[in-house]
Amino acid sequence: MSRVLVVGGGTAGAAAAEECAKQGIDATVIDRLDEPEPPWTSWPDLMGLEGQSRTVSSPLHQARASASIFGTEVVAVHNGEVVASNGSRFRADSVVIAAGSSFEPPTAQGIRKHGSFVLDSAARYEEFGSASASADRILICGEGARGLQVAERLAARGARPSLMVSCWQRGRPSPPVLGVVSDAARARGISLGQGRVSRVVGLARTEAVIAGGDVVPCDALAFIPRRVPVAIRLAAPPGRSGGVLVDRYLRARAPGVFAAGGCAELDGSLPPRATLVDEPRLSGRTAGANSAGRNITIGSVRSWSLSVLGLRWSRTGPDAPTCESLGMDVREVGRRWSGCSACSLVYERGTGRVIGAEVIEPADSPSGGLGSSASGSATLRSLAYGHHGSSDISAVSDTARLGLTSWSGC
Repeated sequence: MSRVLVVGGGTAGAAAAEECAKQGIDATVIDRLDEPEPPWTSWPDLMGLEGQSRTVSSPLHQARASASIFGTEVVAVHNGEVVASNGSRFRADSVVIAAGSSFEPPTAQGIRKHGSFVLDSAARYEEFGSASASADRILICGEGARGLQVAERLAARGARPSLMVSCWQRGRPSPPVLGVVSDAARARGISLGQGRVSRVVGLARTEAVIAGGDVVPCDALAFIPRRVPVAIRLAAPPGRSGGVLVDRYLRARAPGVFAAGGCAELDGSLPPRATLVDEPRLSGRTAGANSAGRNITIGSVRSWSLSVLGLRWSRTGPDAPTCESLGMDVREVGRRWSGCSACSLVYERGTGRVIGAEVIEPADSPSGGLGSSASGSATLRSLAYGHHGSSDISAVSDTARLGLTSWSGC
């Protein structure tokens, strides 16, 4: 019987092990932690409201892996052999690397002062949730999308936090989408702004931060760092982000090796450098099935979705600045269609082909978000008029019709 080793016990690794079990393959999961953490997507839930349970289970508890090895960090995979940091070696017919992502260390001076929390683990989210309960002035800074989730949890228990965004890991929001997000945040007592913290100041504890020359008082500070792929040594070059470079079958450039989740970087994807961090279960199942002998592909256009502030925010493909940095001749068309609905499309000026799409709408909206614009082959015309005589009035189709009026190839 074939044997598969799965490196990582998160959502992607658990999905890979589960898929191997369905194919009748013996799968062993190796995880660097003594026991697996809950998935990073649920870490903000650990801040929960006072009096509620803070237990969030790990996906590996539900996976049907043949065996699990905890407390062992994998550093290299070579010729079907997995090498651990303690010198242990494990042999397998196939390896699925699902080691996930790590966090870039913050560069702000004084970030480790008492009252400051770098949210880089489930435990730190719990600690910040407890500490911020008695704080009057709470500042969240760093990555924007996760910051909105943290701010929303704090606002739900009566706090009025401020969010200072220094980066958007999935691309900057288009102006109409950012307008919807800002208004929704303001309605919940969340102050949203842009800025990068350079220094944390205070004597015995955090009292303020310095950002762009301004002094911003705060009693509790949460810094949300960017995620980067966990590096695993292979007999093949890494991707641009340092992840395991894979093809559409999630095969690495090393024999018998597959990768999924936050450590996997899809070759030729749009946007470039994008990992599969936002598709851990889908990519884990695909890698697990293919390591067991199947031949399943995954799309090359990366999609992302977030539910926050009563909204569903989705994106497929790159934003306009990313396209322009690649030398692509693109235009962006966008509009806010209502108080809580907006859309932006990035398209090739010559062909009208849609390269990227972003939409935000109420979380309970039945429109289905991006729909066919996530196919990678959509055009302004196909989105505007899905079929002859179409009367679709979704934000995506309305934005496509708006774009058709100015498209040079129309």
